[in-house]
Amino acid sequence: MNPVALEGLLILGKTGLIIGGGCMATLGSIWAICAGAINFFQRKDRRDALMPLYEAGTITTKPTVFNAYSNDL
Repeated sequence: MNPVALEGLLILGKTGLIIGGGCMATLGSIWAICAGAINFFQRKDRRDALMPLYEAGTITTKPTVFNAYSNDL
């Protein structure tokens, strides 16, 4: 293989690596934001379901988004 063709393939490979890494980081960030939002709203719904039990005195720990799935409730 001649040096010009090898140089072209190296440049093409490096460019593909840079673009692929950027796409991976972008899609990973989008996935993480979506997963975090879904988790937050699921926990919020669970907290809203537990709040009447707290107000009635059935459970003693006030439900929050952070402890919605805790075994303490």
